[in-house]
Order: sequence, then C-alpha cells, then structure tokens
Amino acid sequence: MSERRANMATPSVFEAIRPTTPTVSVGVLTADLGPLASQVEILECSGVKLAHFEVMDGCFCPMTTISPSIVGAVCTSLIKDGHLMITDLIDKIADYVKAGADVITVYSVVEAR
Repeated sequence: MSERRANMATPSVFEAIRPTTPTVSVGVLTADLGPLASQVEILECSGVKLAHFEVMDGCFCPMTTISPSIVGAVCTSLIKDGHLMITDLIDKIADYVKAGADVITVYSVVEAR
C-alpha cells in the first residue's frame, strides 16, 4: 500500500459519507462556542452527518479560526470535516488529523517555496 493511500481516511469514513451524498455539512463556526457540547448535540439529533470545522488565517477570507484543540475537544459521532483555508497548510494538516478530523478539505493556491 502506498504511503499516500495509508494516510488517507479509512474506508469506513468513505462508506459513512457515500450514502449521505449530497449532504449538508454544518459549520461549527456558527455554533455558540460557550455551550459547544449542547450545540453539537442539537446537530446529532437533527440527523446531520458531517460537522464542518472552518480554519481561516486571514489570507483567503477574514481571520476566524478553529484550532486543532477545538476539533479534538468536540466529542461526537458526527464525521469531522476540517476545512483548511490557510497558508502553509501542508505543515498543519497532521495537527488536525491528530486532533480527530476524519476528513480534511483544503482551499489551496500555489505558493512559492
């Protein structure tokens, strides 16, 4: 198995997403972060399958971000989609995966290295 394939989400994540497509992925950034646990419970009870964690560093859109620690703190049966709209994202993907993101969605442009 290639290293790239080994680093991809497990087939169970893909199997969980496939029957829900098309689907609504609800942004956690719109939640009241104070009582976040109860906000996530509302999502779980509504039938939503994906929770969308927006990570923005101000390069592509206004700076508002959710850190890996917030992704890790959300205990849920929902599939966690980390949407990285940041520069130097290659250096940060592993942090979100370690924190529990099941899926990483990236907004990327070519950067000079």
